[in-house]
Amino acid sequence: MKRMSSIINKYGYSAKILDGGEGWKILARKRALLILLSLSLLLLLFYSKLFLWELNIQGNENISDGEILSALKECGVAAGTFWPDLYAEDIRSRVLAKMPELSWITVNIQGSVGEVICVERQEKPDMVFEGEPSHIVADKEAFIKDVRSLVGQSLVTRGEIVQKGDILISGAVESSYSPPSFVKSQGTIIAETNSEYLAICPENMLVREYKGKIKHTFSVIIGNNRINFYSDSSISGGGCDKIISVWNAEIPGLISLPISIIRETIMPYDVSSISRDAYKAGSSLEACLKNYLADASANGEIISEKLNIYSSDGVYEACLRVRCIEEIGVSKVISEDEKVSYTEKFYKKADE
Repeated sequence: MKRMSSIINKYGYSAKILDGGEGWKILARKRALLILLSLSLLLLLFYSKLFLWELNIQGNENISDGEILSALKECGVAAGTFWPDLYAEDIRSRVLAKMPELSWITVNIQGSVGEVICVERQEKPDMVFEGEPSHIVADKEAFIKDVRSLVGQSLVTRGEIVQKGDILISGAVESSYSPPSFVKSQGTIIAETNSEYLAICPENMLVREYKGKIKHTFSVIIGNNRINFYSDSSISGGGCDKIISVWNAEIPGLISLPISIIRETIMPYDVSSISRDAYKAGSSLEACLKNYLADASANGEIISEKLNIYSSDGVYEACLRVRCIEEIGVSKVISEDEKVSYTEKFYKKADE
């Protein structure tokens, strides 16, 4: 042992001999500390699951998430709420009282994540009786190709030109011997229509050219407090793109802690103007018009189309002229004033 000590001292080190019992005590203390830290972490995780740290909204279309979250916060449901004290019926009644736009709402809690499921109130539709008297009128200017009247009195024939709003099949069936009867017109009116669609885009376009050094900033959000690890403001001036990446301390669908790490990437750029390629601009405008036309003429047949593309006053213009064969009749309810007018017209003619 002395020889080993002399060798160790020769190289400038020192040695201490511990007996077996003291070594085991140190190891036991380290293990106890590790176990204590592990238990503390598990206890912290379990305790954090008793609080809501995340709320997800489902079922809303016309009402924003912010409005629903604001109403829930006023009713005591927000990030950091001790959820065992919450009662679904109480939440529902209080939120519905604040938001008449909702017809139903509930909060399902799983771990520390709350799933807010809501149903928006549907506006009561106007009552329209299936057999309510109505005309069939033209929804656009057209050249009549065929008229098939099933119910009602046809007012147009093949070869006529009609304007938008003209009555094609009348729901007021007139008689020489009695006042007119009012029916729901039924029939099909096939016509040739001419439509024009226009699309434009500028000859020059602005593009971004990234330059300079890309800057990264980091921050941590714990609960409602934010800690920034940078000295200057992260607000970028003009000529910069900011990309924000957020990492949340969570196990999706199970547990979510109120801790988030945020990285902001700021990328400076210059804006310059370049000329569009005429061919590419024309192709883009043509594709746009064709896509719109496919939706607009879904119920008809295109018999001819003509596309003109030209440049004028710093813009490219595309004009698509289309001839279609399509159904142009739409239903229009006969108002009470119209019924009175038809009846008065009959009696006036009878008096003459």
